[in-house]
Parts: sequence; structure tokens; C-alpha cells
Amino acid sequence: MTTVSISSLKANLSRYLRHVRRGGEIQILDRGVPVARLIAARPGGDDAVRDRLIADGLLRPPRDRPHRFSTILP
Repeated sequence: MTTVSISSLKANLSRYLRHVRRGGEIQILDRGVPVARLIAARPGGDDAVRDRLIADGLLRPPRDRPHRFSTILP
């Protein structure tokens, strides 16, 4: 796993995104402390997993909130 500082990530974002698209992982450090990990998105994302669990009866969506983040966030 590649480890980078926030400033390096900002300065070289395109390069690091190429690395992640090829299957790499990046650990992001803030003043030497790990704060995040950047990995490639899965095809279909979490919505596909959640929808399959709901369809199989293994997960029940909340009643008073939508179960898709895309309907909440801009």
C-alpha cells in the first residue's frame, strides 16, 4: 500500500487516482497520522449490495429516510 501526505495527494491527485484505478490502495496521512484510505470503487457500488440484501430479505431500509445516499447528497 502506498502512503502519502495530504499535501502530496493534493499536488499529485491524478497520478494517485491512476494508481488506485489499477487496483492500488493509498493510505493518507495527516501530519504522519493515518486518517483515510483511498481504494477503487466497486462496480455498482454499495447501492447494489444494499439492494441485493433488501431483495433477499436480509436488510430492511429505514422507513422515514431514503436508503440511497445519492438521493440525500448533491
